[in-house]
Amino acid sequence: MTERQLTLIEDLRPEVISCTPSYALMLAQGFREHGVSPTEISLRFAVLGAEPWTERMRVAIDEGLAVSSTNIYGLSEIVGPGVSCECVEERSGSHVNEDHFFPEIVDPESGQPLQDGDEGVLVLTTLTKQALPLVRFWTGDICSLDRSPCSCGRTLARMGAILGRTDDMLIVRGVNVYPSQVGAVLGRIPELSPHFGLVVRRLGTLDEVEVLVEVNEDVVASLALIEPHVDGLELNASCPNVSWGRDTDTESHLRALVAAIRERTPRPLFVKLPPFATPVERDVVLALASIAQEAGASGLTCSNTRLVREPRLSVGSGGLSGRALWQRTASIVADTDMICYGMTFWEFRPVVEADGRVAWKLLQALAAKLRAAQQA
Repeated sequence: MTERQLTLIEDLRPEVISCTPSYALMLAQGFREHGVSPTEISLRFAVLGAEPWTERMRVAIDEGLAVSSTNIYGLSEIVGPGVSCECVEERSGSHVNEDHFFPEIVDPESGQPLQDGDEGVLVLTTLTKQALPLVRFWTGDICSLDRSPCSCGRTLARMGAILGRTDDMLIVRGVNVYPSQVGAVLGRIPELSPHFGLVVRRLGTLDEVEVLVEVNEDVVASLALIEPHVDGLELNASCPNVSWGRDTDTESHLRALVAAIRERTPRPLFVKLPPFATPVERDVVLALASIAQEAGASGLTCSNTRLVREPRLSVGSGGLSGRALWQRTASIVADTDMICYGMTFWEFRPVVEADGRVAWKLLQALAAKLRAAQQA
């Protein structure tokens, strides 16, 4: 079906498309795989709806199809698409067609009307529908209303973005969580794709939410370019001060990560363990070492800083570190039959010795240099 749509767009040269946001992303990917640049696509506007989407998805669609994408909202019980739609000029809330539908925001518990700007459940009353009129229809959608002037000149009330539904709200350890809130946070991380999933589990008596998300194509391409120049990899299962407070410190996550990396590359994989300062932390580190060994890691690293620092326990900006802690941690992995390195004792030199966003920026710079060298 996608191939057919790509052909129709190229042959008929339409300027407007209406579909779901996820399908618009699929079309953008299809054009990219066919070597068609966004500037060669005839589309100028995309009217998208029928599913939740984020600002990050909007940016990806705008860039991938060279369009201005706007949201359209509707319900089959009311009229289908057309209850409200964003204006192209502002794209900040969907204008409700108030000559046909009267919108209100009510408290999800009491049903009492709320003030403009307050978040609650959208209820709609049809004003011109004759066959099936509806009064204060409970949509279940959580949003807010804004009646301030819009730069486009329209005076219709604007619906804010749908934050979630009363029936898809997750209550995790007493906290109300909407999937759209997770999407908004992930959308601020440019290395991630706009697609994600939430998995809720109960471990013992407590709920746990796992977020499944993919990195974007730029990350994949950059890592593929860098990989031949990398001697080895390190998986950081260490976090200063709260060494057991990271997901990578749990057995299931550590096993899964090591297995995924092992499946991707045969290069040496070292698991960085946190140093310990108490007997409780010692047991945690020993458990992590055993898990890493069973999962197929090549070796372990167990130092937060270079060993050339003064050999004493220090509680400074870098947390507990130094030779003393490295020796403590190294001593407990002797029985695992694995290679244990300090940072200055590695047999290979990693591409970067930084974590998180800093590491990715360095990798991006390296990938850019490699691309330039290939082109030259």
